[in-house]
Amino acid sequence: KFFFVASPSQVYEALPDKHGEVWAGLLHGRGYIRYNPKTDRWTEYALPEPFGHNRRAWIDETTSPVTIWYSDYQGYIVRLQPLE
Repeated sequence: KFFFVASPSQVYEALPDKHGEVWAGLLHGRGYIRYNPKTDRWTEYALPEPFGHNRRAWIDETTSPVTIWYSDYQGYIVRLQPLE
């Protein structure tokens, strides 16, 4: 499947989780976005610097809700845990 982001930003990669939601890190920004196709709703998570630029992500589906792990461009490992 291909996922397109209706945004002026580009993404590094877009990955679906076990619930069918799509997660992506913004290429020209310091945010992470989530798309829920069931509700057609976008959620953007603002990330603090210097941890705002991801290169590769992994979705940990063993947690509830899912947890996103990614490597920052400066070599940090970052965890994103949504509240919902």
